[in-house]
Amino acid sequence: MADPAFEIVVCRGAQGRPCPYALPVDPGLPGRLEGRIAASGWPALLAARLTGGARHHHRFQLAVAGCANGCSRPHIADVGLIRACRPQVDPAACTGCGACEAACPDGAVSLADSLAVVDPAACLACGRCVAVCPTGAMSGADGWRVVAGGRLGRRPRLASELPELMSEAEALAVLGKSLAWYMSAWRPNLRFGDLLAAGGTARLLAGERPWPS
Repeated sequence: MADPAFEIVVCRGAQGRPCPYALPVDPGLPGRLEGRIAASGWPALLAARLTGGARHHHRFQLAVAGCANGCSRPHIADVGLIRACRPQVDPAACTGCGACEAACPDGAVSLADSLAVVDPAACLACGRCVAVCPTGAMSGADGWRVVAGGRLGRRPRLASELPELMSEAEALAVLGKSLAWYMSAWRPNLRFGDLLAAGGTARLLAGERPWPS
């Protein structure tokens, strides 16, 4: 959905359309994201401060991906939400069949002493290992990976990933903090990614001033 002040791009899987990799996404989420943006005052600020209307680079860009493939391009959006399932292994139920290892596209699952082991540094929380486990030894912590500060243009920047999986409520709170930050420092040529690069994700999450004092 696009508005003069913002754009929300949602991948096909997160829209409930056929996708072999997407994890379940509540169909009401895009509407709740739009509501949070509208309630922040961002559309009103942009309308009041810009003459001649908003151009594409003025819009706040939000992307929602149903899996780690990121077809909605969350890493180049101001804020990106990536549906995630962080695997956990129950050693008592694991038979060492290797189905999880074979299903992992990132080499994050291996067998050690006939038990599945997950490398958290390599895992992108796509949930494929959980889906193929025949014994239920693989379970998943569901949530969202949240990335922020991506951009295209003359100085492209990939978004920074925020720590830990987040619930929908936590992800919406991050969106609210991001908009509040941006509004507090906004000027026509300032991109949110530039602001985040200067202030840092820790300051964003703590609700501190964007510019270090």
